[in-house]
Amino acid sequence: RSQIAPNRWARFYELETNRPLYFTKKYELVYTDHDLPTHYSFQGEYGVRRFIATYEEVKKKGREAILRARESTQEQRAARAKALAPRVEAVIASQDPKGRWLNKGRIECGTFVRNLNTLSEYLEMAGSAPAGK
Repeated sequence: RSQIAPNRWARFYELETNRPLYFTKKYELVYTDHDLPTHYSFQGEYGVRRFIATYEEVKKKGREAILRARESTQEQRAARAKALAPRVEAVIASQDPKGRWLNKGRIECGTFVRNLNTLSEYLEMAGSAPAGK
């Protein structure tokens, strides 16, 4: 209902009207996609179809059934932690003395998110692994 083209969505929509919202290069709020800043994505796929499919699946099967299907055994979590260990070591080793991940002197959001996800997943998997594994 809110697609602006096949499998294409606006990043922002106006409340109540559901009209796509944009900003010009001078950061003026507008309804057209002309004169957009190039450093920001105002339109895209954004995973909307996947989210709709997930919503429909949860609605059909129920939350508890979905959560049960996602559960993994302690052995599976331990194996995942072991598989992640080399990446975790590389992520930690790539930090500068202040604990930052720099690329040409800058912190990139994508790198930060990727590395933090790796570390978080490792902690989640290792924290629930059986002792000694």
